Amino acid sequence: MATIIVTCKYCREDCSISAEEVVLVIHEDPEESFYSFMCTACKQYNKKQADEDTISLIEGCVTVTTVAHMPQPITSEEVESFANDLADGALMWEELEE
Repeated sequence: MATIIVTCKYCREDCSISAEEVVLVIHEDPEESFYSFMCTACKQYNKKQADEDTISLIEGCVTVTTVAHMPQPITSEEVESFANDLADGALMWEELEE
């Protein structure tokens, strides 16, 4: 099992943690990629940006989640329009299943 040395952004302690305790999230937008871990010294949750170098160093030994596309949240107008369509019977169940 791999051991990773990380620095806590809260207490500034260098902690040795197992690779199982680190989660790497790789986003489509590289600036959104991050890794997270729990500090063994102060027990604070840490979330740090993961640049290309960090990703290449740790992705082979930690849990990795890849986020391909983050859609924009639906708007209140879209919700209202959907609700109106449902109330008017404009949407049929078959259309919703597609």
